[in-house]
Amino acid sequence: MLLQAPALAPASGFVFASKAVKLRNKLGVYPYTAQAVAPAGGVAASMSAKKRFLNLGCGRIFNPDWINVDFESSGPDVLPYDLRLGLPFPDESMELVYHSHVLEHFSKRRGEFLLRECLRVLRPGGLLRLAVPDLENITRAYLKALDEVREAGASGPSQTSSASSAEAQARHQWMLIELVDQLTRERSGGETLPLWTRDPLPAEDFIIERTGQEYIFFRKGLSPAQLNAPQPPLGLPDFKSGFRHGGEPHRWMYDEVSLRALLLELGFTGVTKQSFDSSLEPEAGTGRLDADFLSGRPDRARKPDSLFMEARKPAAPAFLGIKSALFSSTDRGGAGIAALRQHEAVRQSGIASHLYVAAQSGLAPGVHVFPTPSRPAAPEPGGSYALPDFMDAHNATPARLAEIYPNRPHGAEFYSILDGTCDFAALPCAEDFDLFHLHWVSNFMQLESLPKLLAGRPLVWTLHDLRPFTGGCHYAGECKGYLEKCGSCPQLGSHSQQDPSRLNWLRQKEIYSQINLHVVAPSQWLAAEAAKSGLFKNVPVHHIANPHPLDVFRPLEKAALRQRAGLTPDNLVLLFSSVFLGNTRKGINYLLECMGVLAQSHLADKLRILMLGADPHPAFFETGLSVIPVGAIADAQEMAQIYNLADGVLAPSLEDNQPSVICEALACGVPVAAFNSGGIAEMIIHGHTGWLAPAKDAMSLAEGVVWLDASRKNPAISRQCRAFALEHWHHGKQGKAYAELYRQAAGKR
Repeated sequence: MLLQAPALAPASGFVFASKAVKLRNKLGVYPYTAQAVAPAGGVAASMSAKKRFLNLGCGRIFNPDWINVDFESSGPDVLPYDLRLGLPFPDESMELVYHSHVLEHFSKRRGEFLLRECLRVLRPGGLLRLAVPDLENITRAYLKALDEVREAGASGPSQTSSASSAEAQARHQWMLIELVDQLTRERSGGETLPLWTRDPLPAEDFIIERTGQEYIFFRKGLSPAQLNAPQPPLGLPDFKSGFRHGGEPHRWMYDEVSLRALLLELGFTGVTKQSFDSSLEPEAGTGRLDADFLSGRPDRARKPDSLFMEARKPAAPAFLGIKSALFSSTDRGGAGIAALRQHEAVRQSGIASHLYVAAQSGLAPGVHVFPTPSRPAAPEPGGSYALPDFMDAHNATPARLAEIYPNRPHGAEFYSILDGTCDFAALPCAEDFDLFHLHWVSNFMQLESLPKLLAGRPLVWTLHDLRPFTGGCHYAGECKGYLEKCGSCPQLGSHSQQDPSRLNWLRQKEIYSQINLHVVAPSQWLAAEAAKSGLFKNVPVHHIANPHPLDVFRPLEKAALRQRAGLTPDNLVLLFSSVFLGNTRKGINYLLECMGVLAQSHLADKLRILMLGADPHPAFFETGLSVIPVGAIADAQEMAQIYNLADGVLAPSLEDNQPSVICEALACGVPVAAFNSGGIAEMIIHGHTGWLAPAKDAMSLAEGVVWLDASRKNPAISRQCRAFALEHWHHGKQGKAYAELYRQAAGKR
């Protein structure tokens, strides 16, 4: 209840994981000095073992030959990871999963999520062993203490009976605290701490019998420090503050019957109750984790109030095919959402896919924050988890570039060095994957880690822009330096051939020469640019469009939605979406020019411009048209409703790959007016699903708005938009295409 005790000396095979550092435990953080005896190699060395045992929420007790995970790391043998996010390991990668007094700190729903993750990572026939406070044992002990108090009170007054009554009352007081304190406490230590600090402590022998080493070490002088516990296991994006939402209180309790039923319901088999020193896999040595060696009592459990349960995963493997590891800087934003949807599509096609990100915005099967032993993921504003090093690098890049290159053009494209904060070669259980797959990984991936990670296995790289085959820019505009070897980069305002763009290009060439690379481009335009680039001209380049959830993005009842939004049938509603308005490539100046033309047209009074994403610049309101800021929308269902409010979408981008806003709009039956540029040109059939204006021709774009107004009277336009989306961006179709590419790339492996 209070402390997880340190394990024994090296001979025991388990270690106390601290060198005069603060150690997290169930009550608080206790300073304790001990000599660490773990062998060299750390977590990565443990993870390379073919027979893997996993210890979750290990605290200070672990076996250095196991994979040990806790919310905070106490040394190189403990991987820090927030277990509320799931388990960052491949499917069917562990022989045994163990956790002691962890599950009760999760809500019932989140506890089920953790157990499902345990089932997922276990190999067929693998064993789950867990210990939780035994609700039945605690309750029976409480009732016995209650009966003893009543019996002592009924025996009549005497010196002997008075002492007996006091002892019974003390036992009853403790059992009441043991039963309810951690479920109800509103401050660190609850009612337990004040009781344990009493000297002498009533019924001390009884409390030692109930709590074992926890109370013993508390009385040896370990004073509680301020609580430093994780946030509540309620999943993203619910971040609540306050003690009740910290990691100390219990959120659910289990007895043998309820825990057995839950394990069977989740798909485990062979569920059995065990003792601290018995197991279905005795050679694993879990008994040494659960015995009270430190107090010199290996004949009893270190947590006497525990219920020990074991269960197996069914023998049939869940996946018989390829296992893939995907990487994306985030699971949000255009490229991040595309990576997430591709991951989901290949999982539906039977691939055991896992997506590792530096910033995670929601819980989804097989999606994990990249587990790093340096700085673990932490809650971010807006309801997400992110690696602090990644966020620091990502946020600092624009200012650092402006300082180093003061002549960089205003409104220039995002520029990045293809390097980052994470050593991909340190991925846990990397040897289990058959291939690896990169998406948008700027500021995330350490480029030099790729050859070591791959170890001869293939790498698929989905392009979301030009960056993987340029020296730094994500879109090149008029520059064609990437056809050679970059240098004198116009986006840096550089006139030196040996500038960072050239050095980055040469560095990438060296790394690419060492790997088996397969490039995927969502648009034919980007595939063609990649195929003729200096870096990818000798690399297989495939065209596979990004998949989209067309069951979400679909035509809805437009009239009802518009009525609720206060829009009339006569309003011509247009949608424009942009996360960042300061980028010249997005064509904002041409959009403003187009709006100026429309403000002088017969459409001016009925036009309503919905601005999605970034807050509109004052110049948009100065056009005289009705501009309605919508803000950022993260929920796909809500986004589909926004599309269905509109009669058309404006996409004035001068260079783009496969913008999701166009795919989603067409899927909702909404036509698009855009510039005939980049990958956009192949997404719109002029006069049938939208309007393609010559690039930078604002007058022609305004003519497209007139066409959108006229198309409202032609229901065939909406049907053609939907049919085009179903043909090109269906989840199942693109998932199968990626699955086939995986099989070709992985070959006999």
